[in-house]
Amino acid sequence: MSKSTTRVLVAKYAYLAWFGGSLYVTLEVFWRGRSHWTMFLLAALLFLVIGGLNELMDEAQTQIDAVLAKISQGMSL
Repeated sequence: MSKSTTRVLVAKYAYLAWFGGSLYVTLEVFWRGRSHWTMFLLAALLFLVIGGLNELMDEAQTQIDAVLAKISQGMSL
């Protein structure tokens, strides 16, 4: 992987973590009136983990759809 690609990925995940953490803390402050900095870290981590799981599930679903299409066409795997 090149340095520019690595920088883009680091920037992407840093932004997503910041967004997820900030969104949660903002909602919690509006709801409860207070929050803790560790909640920002946890929300950022979970935002990245859930997003990663979503990407994996999308890839798996695409592969499952391809197999089912072949089966429905009567072709062998």
